[in-house]
Amino acid sequence: MMKKFQTSLKFLLLFGVLFSVVTFIGCNDDDESPDDPVVDNLIGIWTISNVELDASIGGQSLLAFIAEELGISEAEAALFEDLFNSALEENFVGTIEFKANNTYVTNVGGDIDDGTWSLNSAGDKITLDAGTVDEQVIDIVSLTATMLKVSFDQTEYEDIDDDEMTPDVPIDMTVVLTLTK
Repeated sequence: MMKKFQTSLKFLLLFGVLFSVVTFIGCNDDDESPDDPVVDNLIGIWTISNVELDASIGGQSLLAFIAEELGISEAEAALFEDLFNSALEENFVGTIEFKANNTYVTNVGGDIDDGTWSLNSAGDKITLDAGTVDEQVIDIVSLTATMLKVSFDQTEYEDIDDDEMTPDVPIDMTVVLTLTK
């Protein structure tokens, strides 16, 4: 009887120790945050490989604005639109590096900039320089380990007619960038 009791006691102690170890290991796993595949894919140096621009001026499509302002056909205006887009696209040549410490460095159009970045909880928006005058929210269209496609809106004010008497005209742009690692 005593031997059976000692065997049962050893079994219970062994079971208790195993239960404690399993519980302790399980708790440690719960406390650690798992790797975020979106963040893991985002970290690294990205090179701008493609730029798509959709611009409007003063509420009109770029094509309509050019045709109206210059009094030319849509075909002729399309040539000016292509030149305008090409000139803008030249400004979007370069790289951006997203670092694991939530900082970034860009080298775009020959201008180097740095700041902080954060990702929203849904993993579909990157905010650059949150809480500053330079804050910009960028939509993630798609992301893999080697390809990132983002979209953002930007408004620039330009004196299109070079007449100091008329106000600057807003140029609204939607920019879609494809980047590769």
